[in-house]
Amino acid sequence: MANTTIDQLTSLAGTSVAVNDLFLVYDASANTEKSITSSEVKSMIGNGPLTITTTGVSDALVVTSTDALATAAPDIVFYRDSASPAAEDVIGNILFRGRNSAAAAKDYNAISNVIKVATSSSESSVMNFATTLGGVFAERMRINEFGNISIGPNSAGNNSNLSVTKNITGATTSYGIGSIGTIQSGVTVGASYVVTTASTAAASFTLPIIRHYHATQGTFGAGSTVTTQAGFVAESTLVGATTNYGFYAPPITNSVSGKTVIGFISNHPISSGGGTTYNFYSNGAAPNYFLGNVAIGATTQTEKLTVG
Repeated sequence: MANTTIDQLTSLAGTSVAVNDLFLVYDASANTEKSITSSEVKSMIGNGPLTITTTGVSDALVVTSTDALATAAPDIVFYRDSASPAAEDVIGNILFRGRNSAAAAKDYNAISNVIKVATSSSESSVMNFATTLGGVFAERMRINEFGNISIGPNSAGNNSNLSVTKNITGATTSYGIGSIGTIQSGVTVGASYVVTTASTAAASFTLPIIRHYHATQGTFGAGSTVTTQAGFVAESTLVGATTNYGFYAPPITNSVSGKTVIGFISNHPISSGGGTTYNFYSNGAAPNYFLGNVAIGATTQTEKLTVG
């Protein structure tokens, strides 16, 4: 059994130093130096918390490794050493705690890690991030076992790399996702705020459709009224460049032999429920320009304007 109090520690005679000394202490009652080993320090701490208190602004705890290979350490390990590990076991938490105006301790933020599957060779886990809003401490973001990220109430499964389910609120005009960074002077060829690049695996399969942008409608709550819904909007402020496009399909540079390429397609049928539908609707006063032939009611354009 390791020693647990200073008077129980091993006294050092002369200049001798124990091989496993962690550091030395002076026992005033015995007027002698004594050694403390790492196991004895652990025994002294026991199951109680180890608190590091500082009144300054410098680092309270620094873990340093001098390994030149830099392949692993320094590490801080949270080990749930359970004899019966199970799903939803918390592996470890990092809590960020502070006082509130009533001088009460409050957990403001946290990082938590949870086991989802504890079966050998099939282990999986999630990492949760929590913050506090209006006095409510709650999970705000999760990295799930598939590596997918959900922001807001957890909903990310294995079919969405990034899921944003946070309610849209905070101002009279609010956004679900915003990319508003300023383009810097080093960008001289082109800048894109959102880019999607679709690829397929080298395997034999058929995919009916790839959507680079997909707008769908959810549930409109009882009592709410939405005046206009648009799948894509180019604001009227989009006028700062020399040439400005609300929608732009660049000229095709590769061969498309045997394929069909359509810059814009709309398949709305004629409304049968008393409403009005348009496949193309242009109510601006500016002129409309078509360089190629135009067909109405026909798929073959033999003249500048063909009416079928």
